[in-house]
Amino acid sequence: MRKLVVTTVSVVLLFSAGFAIHVVTTIHPYYLIVSEISEGRAEVSLLVEPGINPHTFSPKVSQIKVIAKADIIIANGLGLEPYLRPYSKKTLYVGEKIPKFFLNVENHEAIEGVNPHVWLDPLFVKYYIVPTIVEALNQLDPENRDYYLENAKRLIKKLDAIIRRAYALLTPFAGTYVIVTHPSFYYFFREYSIRVLSVEEGHGVRPSIAHLEELIKLTKSGRVLGLFHEPQMDDRGIKTIAKETKRTYTTIDPLGVEAKSIEELFDEVLDAIEGIIHE
Repeated sequence: MRKLVVTTVSVVLLFSAGFAIHVVTTIHPYYLIVSEISEGRAEVSLLVEPGINPHTFSPKVSQIKVIAKADIIIANGLGLEPYLRPYSKKTLYVGEKIPKFFLNVENHEAIEGVNPHVWLDPLFVKYYIVPTIVEALNQLDPENRDYYLENAKRLIKKLDAIIRRAYALLTPFAGTYVIVTHPSFYYFFREYSIRVLSVEEGHGVRPSIAHLEELIKLTKSGRVLGLFHEPQMDDRGIKTIAKETKRTYTTIDPLGVEAKSIEELFDEVLDAIEGIIHE
């Protein structure tokens, strides 16, 4: 069997006849999850390249060709990937497998305005995202069913460790606030009763002076756990708040573009939060 080279789909992919299925993932966190579960038994490609904002992503012609050839597309859904509508029959929207109760919506058809960043809650990943992906892989490649299940079990054990670490670190700060450039980590902090306030007043909408003044006032009150910036977003607003309050801000990446596993993505986030707590 030829050695597989996994790259983003903007680069020419080396297809191997030895792989039963070809999986295209839209964003890096799902690439990490699928790669860990399949681990050499499926060809896994990443669609949205590192550094690209998935909210504004539009596929190139070369990427559309790869999408068309995929056996399955693992996507988030909840309005994040409207460009996949022509391929809905072979697209698995894992975010839409999460019970609507947890997303604060009445039904999954009313997705406008829903926060789509479900992959950043390790509990969602453990109980809904990983099982959904495993089931899909098992249906496409039943010969490797046991292999996928065992890998998923190991991944869930790692997620359990992340959940325990997050609980110990964040539960003492229930009732406080975090200020972020963009509300990607809403579900993550909500698990620990920490309120998330966004600098943006709508996706990609720069904050008004009045909104910044409100956030500055709150930060000076001592009720803000930390200020956080996402590398895909404009940092001018968070910089203004940090300067006016003499607080530092730190970067947390919702896509984990430098992470080699989903566990590492969460560990990097928790490391950043811990650094803010102990500053």
